[in-house]
Amino acid sequence: MADKYGRRLIVTICLVGEYATAMWHTIKVFNYDRFGSRALLTSAIFRLVGGGSTVISAILMAMIADSLPDELRSQAFFYLMASVLVGELAGTPIGSLLMTVTSIKVPLILGMVICWLAIPILWLVPEKKKNARLDFDGAVGVADTEQDQARSTSILRRYWLSAFSECRKIGLLLFRNKNVVLGMLAVLTSKPTPQLLSLLPQYASKRYNWTIAKASLLVPFRDVAQLILLGIVLPLLTRYQLKSLHLSAPRSDRKIAKYSALWLTIGTFLCGVAAHPVMIFIGLFFFTLGMGFRASLQSFLSASVPKASLATLFVGIGVIDTLGHLLIAPALAFTLAKGIGGGIGGPGNPGGGAGSLPGQPDDDEEPNHVSKWVGLPYVISSVAFLVTTFCTMGLSVEKAEAHAESNRLGRQDDADDD
Repeated sequence: MADKYGRRLIVTICLVGEYATAMWHTIKVFNYDRFGSRALLTSAIFRLVGGGSTVISAILMAMIADSLPDELRSQAFFYLMASVLVGELAGTPIGSLLMTVTSIKVPLILGMVICWLAIPILWLVPEKKKNARLDFDGAVGVADTEQDQARSTSILRRYWLSAFSECRKIGLLLFRNKNVVLGMLAVLTSKPTPQLLSLLPQYASKRYNWTIAKASLLVPFRDVAQLILLGIVLPLLTRYQLKSLHLSAPRSDRKIAKYSALWLTIGTFLCGVAAHPVMIFIGLFFFTLGMGFRASLQSFLSASVPKASLATLFVGIGVIDTLGHLLIAPALAFTLAKGIGGGIGGPGNPGGGAGSLPGQPDDDEEPNHVSKWVGLPYVISSVAFLVTTFCTMGLSVEKAEAHAESNRLGRQDDADDD
């Protein structure tokens, strides 16, 4: 639909659904006594308008990938991730300050106003010419159903024929392209990344018997390192590989993705077995070095498909993301519960006490008795990242370069037509 009716229009519809959800949350917060807690369950209904953040992210990434040459695409993705991180870092203290100076309503209302400004800003972005219908490399031949639709007198039948045709094309894009298959598997197995980062303070407090406040000092170290990596190091490294080493854009992207996955593997394993606090800082350092994996992999996959398939590709990545969240988040929660449940416990109280906080043992407990399983989520995740590394190593640079050249010629043709 984005390629047929325009990407800006579809993103606008999705944003309206997301903002309606946020507004409903705000209304419920201010009228909790009237609505009750069960009203929270109804908020997801608004995301039926457009499809939610998964569709927004997919189409925006497709717009960026389609509007930039291969040499600049990964750098744009790095800067995009860095800008999101800056927003997260700045938003929390600003919101806290506004709540302290004024009231809780002011930052909520101001945030909603700023969010709505995204829609007119979006329409300032030039809309690219609507892409031709998907043609997945010849080998992905799918018979169009337009003649069948023309013969059909039923609107519902035409809708289902069109939907079935698009689903077949998406399936063929995902399963007949080796790079896309391996890339999707790499996305799935790398899904623990954000969850592991959020669990870090709780994990450190349990392993080293730290207070939560002390363990939270890892967070600014992590965020500053990520910002430097995404905003400075990786863009400079990409330019060096392209200009000094004369690597092609797909080869540069795969190289960064491969080593990033390796750093994620090493970092999570070191965090999982870190018996001394110094080890967890070393592990976090390596883990942070791998934070460019997602952007470089997406840039590589963008070069591995025809440009008319970019929106479909990123929607597929979004679907895999959602699937990974459904599968991996409960698994990490289970392993964390097992690890922390046996982390600190004395006789007759193996769980560390129902009322004790992480990092604060009961008086009758041994303060330094830490379960050997407390790092289980990180050790298991390192195995998943190892699979990610092997998937990345299996990506075919030659096929990506062939598609990239075809896309480049297509952009030249479009420029000539304009």
